[in-house]
Amino acid sequence: MGFTRLSSELSAKSSIELDNVFVLEFMPFAPEGYTKVYVFGKMLAEGNVAQDNTPERMAKLLGITEDEVMTAYNYWEKQGLVRISAVPPFEVEYTPARHIKPSQKTFSKKKYASFNEMLMRMLPEREFLPSELNEYYSTIEDYHLEINAMLSVIAYCVRLKGRSVHWKYIVTVARNLAREGCRNAGDVEEKLSTYDVISDDVRKLFKALKIKRAQDFEDVRLYRKWTEELGFASGTVIAVANGVYGEMKGLDTVLTRYHADGLIDLKEIEEYKANRSALLALTKELLVKLDVSFNHPDYYTETYTKEWLKMGFDKDALIVVADWCFRHNKKSCDKMTEVLSGCVSEGIMNAQDIRNKFSTESKYDKNIKALLTLAGISGDVTTRDRDSYNIWVNYWNVPEDILVTSAKASLGEANPRVKMHALIKNYHEKGSMGEVASTKLSSGEAEKLNDKIRRISADDI
Repeated sequence: MGFTRLSSELSAKSSIELDNVFVLEFMPFAPEGYTKVYVFGKMLAEGNVAQDNTPERMAKLLGITEDEVMTAYNYWEKQGLVRISAVPPFEVEYTPARHIKPSQKTFSKKKYASFNEMLMRMLPEREFLPSELNEYYSTIEDYHLEINAMLSVIAYCVRLKGRSVHWKYIVTVARNLAREGCRNAGDVEEKLSTYDVISDDVRKLFKALKIKRAQDFEDVRLYRKWTEELGFASGTVIAVANGVYGEMKGLDTVLTRYHADGLIDLKEIEEYKANRSALLALTKELLVKLDVSFNHPDYYTETYTKEWLKMGFDKDALIVVADWCFRHNKKSCDKMTEVLSGCVSEGIMNAQDIRNKFSTESKYDKNIKALLTLAGISGDVTTRDRDSYNIWVNYWNVPEDILVTSAKASLGEANPRVKMHALIKNYHEKGSMGEVASTKLSSGEAEKLNDKIRRISADDI
């Protein structure tokens, strides 16, 4: 049998992976070299490679001694991740990584006797329940904190929040410091001293945000994020805060968005805000013209207005189109997008050209709509309808009464538009509608004729 093997719970799985619990709660705090022993051994257990699955071979492949291999496994056994057989030849069994609640752990009273004594001196009027003490012990052991480091954290939290500070706040601060690599008393004290310096800046920030409460560790952490990680100057943070509502979290949302957009300098932010204000004002004006109700224009700005401007339209052109959409019952941003796309396809982008286009179209739309109704065609007048009507009236000079007769004769046809055009074309070419009026087109013929109509151009006429 090999040196390492899987428990029955793990060997039943089709694949082996590192649990999130191991990666998040065990791996970051393991002594150097211990993780590679754990991972390599698990790989051997999974692959069942007999020739390499020995402590001697593992030590050689990892460049360490057999004693170092066993020392690492003794550590992982204390963490509850492996079981080592009691007698040689030793065998290491991997077990599932599980988060163990503090209430389920047992802690050495002797180990924490001095900790308990110092804790009660710091907070003599406080009654410490076993559940609270277990949380402190568990944090010390899970995050590999020195006992004095934990006491420094508690003293800092008491100074910041008062003697009634909740244990949840204390262990949160301790865990955050541990994640930043501060696990001994010296590192914790040094980090907390920088927080005391930052506290003066946070007080100025609270004044700008009109926050009345006392600051806490999370406020300092956010301030450090903005100034150290994101790179904002202290003056920039305070300047941005003057126009923000929603306490520190609201400011965090704004600054994070600025950073994502590459806006770090205050001048750049001010220019962006000015442009943003104009953009929101335009969005509101367009929505009012379209008769679209809204609570927050930001969504419409990002989804529609920005995209319309990217298409090449300016403010005046968008206002002309929005007004036209309202008067023609196209009262939505999506329908306005369709109209704008049509303008783009025709190469019409400025306000005056768009006015001319709408003026020409509306000149005949009433007549076209009347013909479509006679032919039993519902819906809006299309660009193709306008093109066909333009050919009939301005190129072929077909009288209005012939158009009306053709429309009535097309009622009930499979494709009344095609039939109407065929009748009018026959009149144009032969001087009368002739027999076409009584001829029913098959669906195939109708489609062929429809395709021919699509290909008609002014040159053909």
